[in-house]
Amino acid sequence: MSAKLKYAFHEPTSKYIYIEDAENGLKCNCRCEKCKERLEAIQGNERDWHFRHHIKTDCSGAPETLIHKYAKQIIAEHSEIKAVGHILKYSHPRIEKRLENKITPDVTVCVNGSNIYFEIKVSHASTLNKKAFYRNREYKSIEIDLSRVPYDIPEEELENLVLNEAPRKYIYWPQPLHKQPKNEGSFLWNLMLPVIAFASFVFLLTKTRKYKKARVSKIWKR
Repeated sequence: MSAKLKYAFHEPTSKYIYIEDAENGLKCNCRCEKCKERLEAIQGNERDWHFRHHIKTDCSGAPETLIHKYAKQIIAEHSEIKAVGHILKYSHPRIEKRLENKITPDVTVCVNGSNIYFEIKVSHASTLNKKAFYRNREYKSIEIDLSRVPYDIPEEELENLVLNEAPRKYIYWPQPLHKQPKNEGSFLWNLMLPVIAFASFVFLLTKTRKYKKARVSKIWKR
């Protein structure tokens, strides 16, 4: 049995809404993001409110599509998100803005004058070609993993996962902030260690030879 729809595209606002924010029945003015058919909000006495296709259809894949769409909207409606070990404060979020006419990032944001690109993983991760594009062009990019999120997750929980708690990893990042640069003194010391070790070896070898030579000399003098 397919998961029940908890999110839908709200035509009057052109945004995605959660079932509890919708009007009942066809007054919800919603459509299925997958098949584009009209939806009705089922909000009776039963606890499990959900959206249902007004006309029976064999539409499948809508729940994960809606989670993916709603997650992008969450980023677009906020200005702060947890990256990998640090917080990013951003502006000018753009959903599905074409990049170099090559790829379409899920969300593009601006941080200190530079673009950062977010990819949302639900049923599928970003393609290898897309990841290679980010890395080859050295574009800062992060993938947020929602692959284990239940499709009926409440909006507050989904928002917290997208902005803070869901696993995330760099696709490309020049120098992850959670990895502190090596201490300069420690770096120089590591360079000097082989030199010191070699000098110590030469010193001991010389001392040993002098000691042996001195013993031989004493023996011959006896």
